Amino acid sequence: MADLDPEELVAELNATARSVAAASTKLAKLTNEYERGTNGDLGIGTRYAIALDDELTAIYDEAEAKDKRPPAEDIRAAMARRRVRTKHPDLDADYHRVTTELNALTMWLRDQRTVLSARQSVLNGVRSLGA
Repeated sequence: MADLDPEELVAELNATARSVAAASTKLAKLTNEYERGTNGDLGIGTRYAIALDDELTAIYDEAEAKDKRPPAEDIRAAMARRRVRTKHPDLDADYHRVTTELNALTMWLRDQRTVLSARQSVLNGVRSLGA
């Protein structure tokens, strides 16, 4: 540990902290897009959930109108997702893009917090050794 430069560690900590701050801002914007939309309209997640619920209800109603038993719940869900992909391809693509980005950013931020914590521990160790 003696050959580690505290100034270099501080610079790395600062760079990582800036990256985390920028990613946190992007995560907030994506979350807003997902939940509330960008122009005061409904967010992508809400619009997707409504479209999916509409299709689930339609599948159930269609079966009932034919005096048939509706497909099993998992089959209805798959059918509904397929209908949303077909009827609303842009919404489906946006929904999957935003959810993928949200998940990736969330995981990256969690990992970076671990990196920050580890670097802070190393810096504290170097400083306690009088380096």
